[in-house]
Amino acid sequence: MRVCVFGGAGFIGSRVVSCLVRSGHEVVAMVRSQQRGAALAQMGVAVKYGDVGNPEDIRKALAGAQIVINATVPNYQGRLGLGRAQAIGKQHLEYTRNILDEAQRAGGLPVIVSEGTLLWGDSGEGWHDEASKLNPLGMGRAGQWSTPYIQKMIEEKNAPIIRLFPGMVYGAGSWFENGVYNLMQKGWFRTFGGGQNIVSVAYVDDVAEAYRLAVEKMPLREVFAIVDDQPVKFRDFANCAARAMGKPPVASMPAWLGSLMAGKAMAETLTMNCRARNTKAREKLGWQPRYVSYEQGIPVAVAEIEKARARRQAS
Repeated sequence: MRVCVFGGAGFIGSRVVSCLVRSGHEVVAMVRSQQRGAALAQMGVAVKYGDVGNPEDIRKALAGAQIVINATVPNYQGRLGLGRAQAIGKQHLEYTRNILDEAQRAGGLPVIVSEGTLLWGDSGEGWHDEASKLNPLGMGRAGQWSTPYIQKMIEEKNAPIIRLFPGMVYGAGSWFENGVYNLMQKGWFRTFGGGQNIVSVAYVDDVAEAYRLAVEKMPLREVFAIVDDQPVKFRDFANCAARAMGKPPVASMPAWLGSLMAGKAMAETLTMNCRARNTKAREKLGWQPRYVSYEQGIPVAVAEIEKARARRQAS
């Protein structure tokens, strides 16, 4: 199948592209970076250079595609206050709208969109699933406008959209590397408010496999939570990373101080409960995560980071 991937050079998108190529699909990826485009081309990907802010670039990339993946997940580092989250959300709406509108104009191409469990907000003592209502908090605020637009496209235009809601996706080259691994190496990492909040996570290659299954099974207008089998207290998640790195157990800081330093939206992400079930993905997509818990996936992620850094140092 000919699959057009937007965001194919990003953290999740690059793993999705690799997974699709290994499975024999013909992949077209639109990117802006010549360097990242060259890396994709070496994998056998047809690379189109352009910007998702430009509908004409999108239109050209879609030529001949049978299905589309929008993996343009907002990328942000550092302090994430409410104002910055709002600005990121507006940009993400523009990108999402451009891709969905052009897919409709191209004959109603099916589109797999990336959203996220944080759009459902705080699960409290309960669980989120595909019926959960939209209540974006934390990093989920970056999708506060794009998700209603996706819903509108489905309801008003019967658009053939498949919606994937990954949990906190970890692996090399992500928030896990930048915000956990790097800070632990410097001795700066802290949880906020004790880190007793429970989150659902997933290893990036398992998430990529869910995209592959969505391409091949094409369950139109369905929603799937993509999380591993074991929700975890954020402090336990962080301590698992510390053990894999040979570091001492993590320390904590008061939640109010974390909010001041990292911004309210980031503090929400790191203090709220966001526990989700993967039952539907397992039953309807046939998704079987290789790393069913953070305890299995984190050592793999740490090893991958360290291997990549050693390779760069040797070159």
